[in-house]
This record gives sequence, C-alpha cells and structure tokens, in this order.
Amino acid sequence: MHINLDKSLYFLTSLFPIIFARDDSQLIANVVNDVLQKRYLRHPIELKGLVGTEEICRNVELLMKRVRIIGIWGMGGIGKTTIAKVLFAKLFPQYDNVCFVVKEISVDRLLFELLKEEISTSNLVGLAFDMKRLNNKKVLIVLDDVDSLDQLEHLCRDFRDLSEDSRLIITTRNRQLLAGRVDWIYKVEKWKASESLQLFSLEAFKETHPQRGYEDLATMAVKYAGGIPLALKVLGSYLRSKSIKFWESTLRKLNKYPNETIVNLLKVSYDGLDDLEKKIFLDIAFFFNGEEKDHVISILDACGFEASSGIDVLEDKALITISYNNTIEMHELLQKMGFDIVRRECSGDFARRSRLRDTEVRAVLKDNKGTDAVEGITLDLSLIKDIHLSVDTFNKMNNMRFLRFYIPLGQSPGHVYLPRALKSFSNKLRYFEWNGYPLESLPSTFHAKLLVEIRMPHSRVEQLWRGKQELDNLEGIDLSDCKHLIMLPDLSKASRLKWVNLSGCESLCALHSLSTIRLRVLF
Repeated sequence: MHINLDKSLYFLTSLFPIIFARDDSQLIANVVNDVLQKRYLRHPIELKGLVGTEEICRNVELLMKRVRIIGIWGMGGIGKTTIAKVLFAKLFPQYDNVCFVVKEISVDRLLFELLKEEISTSNLVGLAFDMKRLNNKKVLIVLDDVDSLDQLEHLCRDFRDLSEDSRLIITTRNRQLLAGRVDWIYKVEKWKASESLQLFSLEAFKETHPQRGYEDLATMAVKYAGGIPLALKVLGSYLRSKSIKFWESTLRKLNKYPNETIVNLLKVSYDGLDDLEKKIFLDIAFFFNGEEKDHVISILDACGFEASSGIDVLEDKALITISYNNTIEMHELLQKMGFDIVRRECSGDFARRSRLRDTEVRAVLKDNKGTDAVEGITLDLSLIKDIHLSVDTFNKMNNMRFLRFYIPLGQSPGHVYLPRALKSFSNKLRYFEWNGYPLESLPSTFHAKLLVEIRMPHSRVEQLWRGKQELDNLEGIDLSDCKHLIMLPDLSKASRLKWVNLSGCESLCALHSLSTIRLRVLF
C-alpha cells in the first residue's frame, strides 16, 4: 500500500499539534505551517470532559482583551492544562500563527524554531517563521505546565516586540515564575460542589448525575476530591461500573490511604522543594493547618527554618493558601499527601516516623514505644475513650518539637490518666498544647528555653513550674479556665511575651510576675 507522506502529515497535523522528526525538515515545516494557517477549522480539536471550564475560560478571554501575557496558576490537578487547551482550540482561528508547547520543550528550542525556520523532534507545534515576519502577524502561544525560569525569561521579553494583537498564555504551578513577567496572574480555584458532582458523574456513570442508589456514595467521593478535577476524574474512572460494596470499601480505604495516582501528581510540587521547605510543609500538614500565619512563623522560626520565606514558597507553588484573615490553609488532598509521605518513612512502625497523629499517637503512647525519631505528635482527645500513660512515656522522644493534645470545639474529650508525676518532656519543645492536663505542674526537669507557646486550658495545674526558667522565645501562654491555678511562675525573663490568657482562673492570687512585662494582650 502506497502512503503519500505529504498528505498523511497534512491530515495528522490538522487534528492536533504534533511535530514529526524527519530529515526533510523544510517539507514538514511547510506542511505544518500550511495546516496551522488554513486547516484547523476543517478538523476542530475535540476536547472531552470540559464540565466546569466555561466560566473560567470566559474570564480569561475577557482578560485577554486587555492584557497580552496571562499566567494561569494553581495547584496540580486543578485543570490548568484543560483550560489552556480549551482556550487554544477556541481562539486559534483568530490568529495568523499559533503554537501550543508542553513543558518538555525548552524555550531556547522554541526560539530556535521561531528564528531558524526549522522544525525538529519536539512537542512544539510548528512555528517556522523568523522574528521579522512574526512582527506583523497575530501570534498565539501557549506554554503549558512551565516549571523552569529558563523557559520564560527570553520569551516573555521578546514577545513584547510582536504585534499588540499577539497573546501569550502560560500555565504553571509556581506563581514565582510568573511574577514580573506576565501582565496578569489568574488563579484557578477548586470547583464548586455542583460542577464537581457533574464531572465525577460523567466519569463514573457516563451521565451528568449519579445513578439511583449511588447518590450518597457519589457525594462522599466528590467531598474527598475537594473540588480538584483530576481527582474527580481519577476516582470516577476507577469506580465506574463497580458495585455499591466496592464503592463503600474504596471510600473507607481512601480515609486511610490516598489514591496513588492522585498523590503522584500532587507530589510533583512537593518534590521541587528544598529540605527545609519540605519540613515546613509537613509541619503545617500535621500541626498548623488553619492557624494564623504569623503565629506559625514564630514557632517554625524557633526551629531554625526561616519560615517566612519558606511559607511564601509553599504559597507560590499552590501547596497552601493564605486566607483573607491571614490564616494558612492547606487543601485536604495535599494534607493527606503529607500524611502519606510521613507514613512511608516507616510503614511498619509508627514510632519511627517523624510526625504522628491520632490513632498512631495512641498506639505509641499506650505501649510506651516512643523514639527519638518523633518530632511531633497531635492527638484529638475527642477520638479516644481513655488512655493510661506511664511516668516515662515521653522520655525517649527527646527530639520532639511539637506536642498537641486538643479538644475540638463542642466535642467531649476522652480521659488521659497519668501517674502522680512525669519524668520529663523533650527540651526541644517549641509548641506545647495539652487541653485538660491532669497534673498539678509540669515535670521538675521541664525546660522552656526554646518554647514559643504553651497552651493548657482547662487543666489541673496549680503552677506551671517552680523556680526560674530561661524564656528567650516564649510569646504566648494560655491557662484559661485552670480553676486550680494559684500562682504564675517567674516570667521576668520572658522578654518576647506578647499575650497571656488567664480568664476563668478563679484561684489565682496575684499577677505580680507580669508587672515588669509589656504585654500586648492580657485576658
């Protein structure tokens, strides 16, 4: 069978941007150029599963009427590539020359294609023109999933020399790559519940709503995905045509172990962090999700993390967001990814992991198996009935930076039973929270030199500690509703102390230890 190469290339390139490697580069360049100029309308790009993109694309189109270079930014799986493809498919007929580039191609190569009028092996869609010829053309370029500054620097600068009608769209997970290089950054937010359910249903049931009997399960799956289109599609595809029992089992499993496909996609941004930034990410996932930013910075700075710049990096890479009231928020799927990263540190032994939560904490404390690998523990006391601790429960956890035993608002706590005294806590503690601490004081060996914040509301303490402590980092104390508190310790060396909460401390005799301190807030 004889195949006409020219016609075959002509047909294939008309379906979607593809580059072919062949020695006869000029022939292919001419073919692709002709296709891009004349034939897209005959074979429009078909894109499926575009539920929920209409409003976003409409917003970006409106922006494109006012600005020339737009960055589309958001976390992995949020739909940036789909949005870029939809825009490209809709808008290319309005332009003389168009190009859709994926991240594997360097911008140096792109410029070579532009300037040298040559097409070679790459994912670049044909631009075989020199810059002078492009100056008088309307050009549309899409750079998708950019992750390197080298890819942008020259292109954004040289793009300004093209006609005023030319447009450049860049998608990335890293906002910092766009700063100062684009005219507008459009952040893609998580999808609304109605759009999420529709997209999930299309994947799971091939229709826009759940099948009868699956409604509640579909709602649970959509809630798990948290408005992330890729997660919705992965879960929907995985659950398609499966029984109700299979759905129930899968959703239960997801509460413990996240979907590996979703984790691998989200983890790309995490893998690009340096070691300190990774520590900050994991600390936020376990201990500080939903906490006030400045408060978190103070605690993590005491760990030597340079937290302000690290948190900025996490925000730029869409791993966290900073809300209107300056609190740090991490998407639930990213938080679960953080839990999974730590779980893989030692899958068979809780006590060898760096951070522990809830059932893991209970297991380690109950059996007194703590080790020096543990840097922090967090336990929701409403999830336990009771737990008995020994006098040396915390002795081996001498690298612990964070201890958090808390009670969610409106919940009833379980009971933590302790002997009359504890031997010690880690001297490396930066944050100590124990709601309802059951003893009269902290251990005599307790050292607060590195401590930034201590929270012990509703506790039985009569005094925190005896004698003087070096309190170089202490910024806050919460002893609210400690009905048995008689006196405060000597706080004269707490030069950084900003606030103290003593509300409801009805047995407290005097506040003379605060007389030499200039507090911002005293409750």
